Amino acid sequence: MVSPTQTEETKSVERLSNHQEQFDEYENIVRNTGCYQENQELQLCFTDKHDWRLCKVELEKFKECWKNNKKKHSDEFDSRQ
Repeated sequence: MVSPTQTEETKSVERLSNHQEQFDEYENIVRNTGCYQENQELQLCFTDKHDWRLCKVELEKFKECWKNNKKKHSDEFDSRQ
């Protein structure tokens, strides 16, 4: 028979595992954008300051990188057709 404590521990481990999988997927998506460094700087800023409004410089750098890489990938796609 499984004790209630073991059941809660199992659920906790499953949630942690699911969270890690989602984090890994997010990391891969960001790496594929070509804006990994900009994203890291933005995340570190928010971690340090706990307020997105204080990370406007980092946010703008990330947005600019995202926009430039989106256009680059779009142009590559168009040239293949």
